[in-house]
Amino acid sequence: MLDKKQTIEMYGKYYKIFKGNGGIPEKITVVGINGDEVSIVRGHYEQQDLESLEKSMLLIKMTCNKEVILTNITAKQRAIIEKKRKWDFRKRNNH
Repeated sequence: MLDKKQTIEMYGKYYKIFKGNGGIPEKITVVGINGDEVSIVRGHYEQQDLESLEKSMLLIKMTCNKEVILTNITAKQRAIIEKKRKWDFRKRNNH
């Protein structure tokens, strides 16, 4: 969860646990901040990439409370994310 000392920054790369994902954190990028509510997209993107993807409407924006955003993940969570990424890559390329 969000540490009191840490702040959420625009276009920052963070993690969030979505329901139905088995507790595995997913990469997110913050694209808007309005008080305690933030707009996010799934994945880690640079600002210039986001601008071109938003124009082509390839990203889905979601909103959530900033308190559910993970600014740090554990080594175990990082390993699970990497394992899932490799599995998804193999699955995508075998079809």
